Amino acid sequence: RIFMKTRLWQDIQLPHIPFCIMSTLADSEAQFAQRMKDLKVSESMQKKILDAGFTSFGVLAYAHGQPGQSIVDSTFEAWVSSNLDSAASFADVSCVKRFLFESQTLSLSVIKGTGNRIVIGVICEKAP
Repeated sequence: RIFMKTRLWQDIQLPHIPFCIMSTLADSEAQFAQRMKDLKVSESMQKKILDAGFTSFGVLAYAHGQPGQSIVDSTFEAWVSSNLDSAASFADVSCVKRFLFESQTLSLSVIKGTGNRIVIGVICEKAP
């Protein structure tokens, strides 16, 4: 038997569904775009991030450095300048740095196996 956990963490029995497809927050392009807006990244910087091919948290997490390592200000600012916008405002650099940090933290969470708590839609698990 397979059980589905909804966002409210209520168990629902699914007797005839052989599998479920799960999409983590790390892979969601819609949540990625929404988070940029939530962090007040300017529209021009949002466009530059997307145009550079960064469309999800999982992709951005490895764009500069590696998840779990410190983000050094000078190298990060140089990276933003050379890869996104050479005239980026201090506010945009700060927002992108936070966005990168959140992306890396989320990726580590998924890798360590706790990412199944951060799911869009449903989580499917085999019943014990």
